[in-house]
Amino acid sequence: MKPDIQPQHQEYGKLYGVGAGPGAPDLLTLRAERVLRTCPVICLPAGASGKSYVENIIEKLVDRSQQEVLLLQFPMQRDLARAIPARELAASRVLDRLQAGHDVAFVTEGDPLLYSTFGYLLERVRGHSPQIPVEVIPGVSSITAAAASACLPLAAWNERIAILPAVYSLDRSEPGNLHMVLQAFDTVVLLKVNSVFDALLRVLEELDLAQHAVFVRRCSTDLEEVVFDLASLRKQTLDYFSLVIVRNPHAISNRCI
Repeated sequence: MKPDIQPQHQEYGKLYGVGAGPGAPDLLTLRAERVLRTCPVICLPAGASGKSYVENIIEKLVDRSQQEVLLLQFPMQRDLARAIPARELAASRVLDRLQAGHDVAFVTEGDPLLYSTFGYLLERVRGHSPQIPVEVIPGVSSITAAAASACLPLAAWNERIAILPAVYSLDRSEPGNLHMVLQAFDTVVLLKVNSVFDALLRVLEELDLAQHAVFVRRCSTDLEEVVFDLASLRKQTLDYFSLVIVRNPHAISNRCI
């Protein structure tokens, strides 16, 4: 009689997506702090320069003598020919640790599931090894933090909000362009406005909305700046971590785009 041999199952580590908030370390959630203090592998997204914005937020929570810290490069560009291989390499490095049984915390500024590099990683990890457990720890987004800094309500009652990258279509001839969005939604939040600010300002002035907008950069940090006079920023070099919130008092909330 053959012995009853139970098949051995591989023990995978757990993947955490951790939101570090907009910049101030004391805006981290208690759950995020607990995971960051105890997780054996901490992954930080970095740009082409190799520097990570989120590293400054969590540096006092990580013990590098006990925890491995991985910088994973994600080129901030639209060229998928360069972006996709970088994402694949980052996923491969994370999968190596997870498949070895180590828990991994991937930390991103803001929230992990809102315009975040964690989304790319999550897609590839699930596609390769769907059995790996995943937990997402939400973070304070720059959107709500900027609204708090400006003391500006984002929405009430049945008002509608649109959240868009600022490079969203500025061409009025294109369907669903920014002009239409600004007129159809009560609140429009435009992210990373630095590269197209002057063009955006022209659109706001054309629609008589410039006086109903606020510019916020590096919210919650020592470098925070809140500007209600958007015209004063024309032709200036602006921070990458900046956004504009537009409150349209004339929007029709039930208008369809």
